[in-house]
Amino acid sequence: MKSLEIDDIKEILRIEIREQILQAHHIDLGTKKGSDAADKSLETIEKGDYDLRGILKDNLKSYLKQVDSKMEGRLESMSIMIEKESVGYKRLREHFIDLYLMQYEWIKEFEIKTGRSIDDFEKDFDSKFRLDLFPELSESVGLTESLMKEQQNNMTTNSDDLPYLPIAGGLLSSNIKAFFEQKIIEGESIKEIESDRVILEEFIEIIGDIDFSRVTKKEVSHYIDVQRKLPPNRKGSSKYKDLTINELMELNLSQKKTQTVQNINKQLSKLSVYGNWGIRQGLLLTNPFSQEIILE
Repeated sequence: MKSLEIDDIKEILRIEIREQILQAHHIDLGTKKGSDAADKSLETIEKGDYDLRGILKDNLKSYLKQVDSKMEGRLESMSIMIEKESVGYKRLREHFIDLYLMQYEWIKEFEIKTGRSIDDFEKDFDSKFRLDLFPELSESVGLTESLMKEQQNNMTTNSDDLPYLPIAGGLLSSNIKAFFEQKIIEGESIKEIESDRVILEEFIEIIGDIDFSRVTKKEVSHYIDVQRKLPPNRKGSSKYKDLTINELMELNLSQKKTQTVQNINKQLSKLSVYGNWGIRQGLLLTNPFSQEIILE
């Protein structure tokens, strides 16, 4: 039997995605039609999504056993070793859960007749997690392959000594959505989530919506430099809310009118939480936001 490789992960996910899409379609076909029936069906779908998120929050270990059982059957059929502690296995399991959550969105779309095709749903998953599963549906260069090629070109040590390279990073904006979905599952308050969202979206506004795996100390340093020149709570200010970052920079505001060091450090602390999440997801090798505290 062989070890689980990137190509195996991608092939397994292709199979599972198509099965889940077909299952979503079958559920829709088996649903009674009519306005009342449709309303009840949508309520059932939303309840299923809510219940699954509740299980992930309160009974994750039990649910992981169910996912493991499904994965083990798939791996055995492909003569792949089951190594539950390997990075590949853990990443594949995370994507199985991502897929089961997305299935409720697909069932809902079938139910309300959005007219979207199987190709559209396949692209949904690919655009969210950037795994290049369906290159025939996208004109973009395969991110997975480019990352792996870059790693091979830069190899100076034995491959066993190298840190884990992300299968795919994905855009910052895409990962922010997944990050806050996890925060919701963990029970964080909506108020706190929205406050954090403003900080993360402003980070993207300043450095651009680049691939998460490409964020380094250089981008964080640029973010800090820009923040030092911005007014506090600019989005809530009638004077500044309609101005772009560049327009605000051109104002050359005095130090009294710009953010305090304490406020910028608070933002960096929130961004560091996002960076730590990126490491746990295998999207970053190190946290570029760590130890980036500004001194008075």
